[in-house]
Amino acid sequence: DLHVSINTDMMTYSGTLWLWAQNNSADNWNALHFHLYPNFEGISGDLRNLVVNAAYIEGRSVKIEDRKTHVVLPLEHPLVPGDNVVVRMEFQGIAARGKLHPPSDSLASMVKELMELLGDAGGDYGIFAYSSGILSLSLWHPILAAYDADGWDTQDVGVIGDFSYFDVADFEVNVEAPAEWTLITTGESLGEGKQTRTFAAGQVREFTIMASRELKALIQTLPGEFPVEIRTWAKKGNEGTNNRVLKAAVNSVKTYQDLFGPYPYGQLDVVQMDLKGGAGGVEFPGLVTLASMLYLDQTALEVPESKSVVNSRFMRETVEFVVAHEVAHQWWNAVVGSHSRNHPFMDEAMANYSAVLYFEQIHGKDAANRQILFQLKLPYQLNRFIGGPDLPVDSPASAFDDVSTYSAVVYGKGGLYLKQMRNLLGKKGFYQALSSYYKDFRFKVATPADLMGHFQGATDRKAQVTALASRWLSETHGDKD
Repeated sequence: DLHVSINTDMMTYSGTLWLWAQNNSADNWNALHFHLYPNFEGISGDLRNLVVNAAYIEGRSVKIEDRKTHVVLPLEHPLVPGDNVVVRMEFQGIAARGKLHPPSDSLASMVKELMELLGDAGGDYGIFAYSSGILSLSLWHPILAAYDADGWDTQDVGVIGDFSYFDVADFEVNVEAPAEWTLITTGESLGEGKQTRTFAAGQVREFTIMASRELKALIQTLPGEFPVEIRTWAKKGNEGTNNRVLKAAVNSVKTYQDLFGPYPYGQLDVVQMDLKGGAGGVEFPGLVTLASMLYLDQTALEVPESKSVVNSRFMRETVEFVVAHEVAHQWWNAVVGSHSRNHPFMDEAMANYSAVLYFEQIHGKDAANRQILFQLKLPYQLNRFIGGPDLPVDSPASAFDDVSTYSAVVYGKGGLYLKQMRNLLGKKGFYQALSSYYKDFRFKVATPADLMGHFQGATDRKAQVTALASRWLSETHGDKD
């Protein structure tokens, strides 16, 4: 339960968190660990963007052990397996300031900006920032760390890869903000009071808030036993791209529901946002962002020579592929969780190859083959051409020295591994494996062995499945393969 007040003049906020936490592990807990994502060096430098002012456990004040990027709350008595505890924390924060992106004044500068978007900047993606009239509060409050076989997950986020690795929780969030600011959040609105707007989300790994006076929505409801309202948000002048984004988002949800299983939330928001660090989009439960550099409507008007690029099949399919990739994360990240820093292929390669399957379902085999070439093979080949190493697909994010190699191996080579697995299992067996995997690990955290078990369960060629996985996940035959 979160109550937060946002000052949109200063881009600061203050809030209170009430947390009911249960020890679902087999170990006693002597303390609780909370991440303070906004304080990671890539965002805050030597400063602190999030401060915990006070903490209480079962109503009693506790001394906070402040380690900048996370805090520790000692427990008076060990929390035994199956028992629960109530925590209250008071905090305040300030959003980082992002860089404004002026319109491109030439075709050359437009191409340069696109290459930077797909380049190897790494670090913070701009998901906790105010930029170009859009406030993005992601991972904005103290978040209980995951507890697994290795204990509390307290490792700092690196400059490459995603940060999120959390268990699911139920949220009710009350937000106080000026009425003229539109709020876009994880979950759904429960209504508006005089001062606050209330939102709720069940079984989500994190809760994101975005706010703006400039974003306008297109809305379409996907019918079915459990209808899904899909909203795509973009700034004025980007209506053409936003229409295509809405169509791609609707088709993506429908495709993945047919292939993998039902989308569990009642709403999905796709939001234009200034992103950096090589991100074309970033995913959150029930909400995804797309980089502003993909919205080129104004560029096409202001730079006449750019129209052929903006309207090219490659550019239009790239935008559609990014939408399909980010929406796929609702299945492979939001619902089926994984340790995205230790095994990033489990959500990134899955989302990338899911986007290929989307193109096959919506546009046919030739269109899917183009995506395999441009989105899977080409990044790997280009990275090798400039001297990047070949690494096993199942490598932790910390094993990569740059985003180019990370993308080449995890997104590209990882996607090709899944393509080879589909060839081995056959179309029917492959989809059977993924749908049962999705059902069995819904709202849980899966391991590579869990995914492998479902591939093996879909065929009697188990030895070949094991050999294929070993070749791609643990060895380095990328050039030959």
